[in-house]
Amino acid sequence: SAESYEINDLHILIGRVKYRESRYAIDAQRVTYFRTEERLVFQGDVHAVVVSNGATLDAAWLEYYRPVRGLRDRARIVASQRPRLTYVEKDSAGRDQPPIVVLANTITGEGDSTFFANGQVRMERQDVLATGDSAMLDGNRQFARLMKGPVVESKGTEPFTLKGRVVEMFGAARQV
Repeated sequence: SAESYEINDLHILIGRVKYRESRYAIDAQRVTYFRTEERLVFQGDVHAVVVSNGATLDAAWLEYYRPVRGLRDRARIVASQRPRLTYVEKDSAGRDQPPIVVLANTITGEGDSTFFANGQVRMERQDVLATGDSAMLDGNRQFARLMKGPVVESKGTEPFTLKGRVVEMFGAARQV
């Protein structure tokens, strides 16, 4: 179903909506498009895929701010209500490695590879569990920063627990 209100340039699509463009592929039960703001609000069983790197974001609610000349330079997504980000790193040969799963109260994506997580952040990889109040992930630099009470626990052959005010993790050779 669809509703369209020309007076305020508002368009609503209801029922298994599929949105596709060069940056994102997003599916949801309902989409509201605010054309004058170039903002889309996805609701209900939202599944978003970042086309360039295959990262996925599953949420109940996601706002997508389209990049538009004169309005905003980069794409921006904001997912709330405890979304789940699954990010797959590649090794030096381009093979997929075990994913990093991030849960938080809110996850914001800037561009294609930078994500900010806020509120009860939990980052998990098969060999590491990291928690904190907020985090930043930069996929291009293979870098993550946990802030406000971070704790990193290794599940590997040499277990450790690391606590501090700020913990920075670098992805080179998959080392913390």
